[in-house]
Amino acid sequence: KPQSELQTQDHFLRTNNACIYSRVRVTNDRPAIVFMHGLGDSSEAFREMFATPLLKNHNLIAIDQAGYGRSSKAMDSRYDFKAQVERIWDVLDQLRVRSFHLVGHSMGGDIATIMCLQDSAEGRILSLTNVEGDLTTGDMFISEDAKAADDEENFEEWFCQTYREGTVFIEWAPQRASKARYYAALHFARMEAFRQNALEIYEIHLRESSSGFGNNYLQVQTKKCFCRSIGSLSEQSVAFLQANNL
Repeated sequence: KPQSELQTQDHFLRTNNACIYSRVRVTNDRPAIVFMHGLGDSSEAFREMFATPLLKNHNLIAIDQAGYGRSSKAMDSRYDFKAQVERIWDVLDQLRVRSFHLVGHSMGGDIATIMCLQDSAEGRILSLTNVEGDLTTGDMFISEDAKAADDEENFEEWFCQTYREGTVFIEWAPQRASKARYYAALHFARMEAFRQNALEIYEIHLRESSSGFGNNYLQVQTKKCFCRSIGSLSEQSVAFLQANNL
């Protein structure tokens, strides 16, 4: 095994209302990178980061949010962003991670943005890399479908059959390995966690006009970078990035 793999440890840390899993490689006092997964996903999305020699000189922490991956359910049934962020800060404190670079994919980018806004005075977050996070209403197609199913009191069937088995397994999984891994992660995701987070993304965009998380991202003063692959972002969000010189 590569040296980076041999140093990796699994941690299950108790917060006030959940046991949170984190995949950790920490050795001495080195720059740290914290990874936040997307909606329905898990820390497995960042498995390759622990094996690449490009990050051999960094401490790495990938966290499963409550209700996802190997983390437990939330004992208070709260999966909203405020509650998830509080748990993440608690885990980082227990791991004694004082300063770090933050990487968030999809919904993880949204949560990472919230963390940066909270951290503006303390300065623990050294940089933000937002990978395909939600910027405008054009990005919330999954949340829109989840909201429509919830309004029709048909969320469970939509999540299990239409989205997980239809969209992800039949349409996305054959395209590349990361999508197949995402399909597997959805079987570990608690449906209520997915529901609460999808609906919150939808509501934030409605409340904050057409650029809810985009406006939040603009307010981040930390060094930041937005990453996307070709065709992964809506035309509306591409226009938003161009209009704001991002």
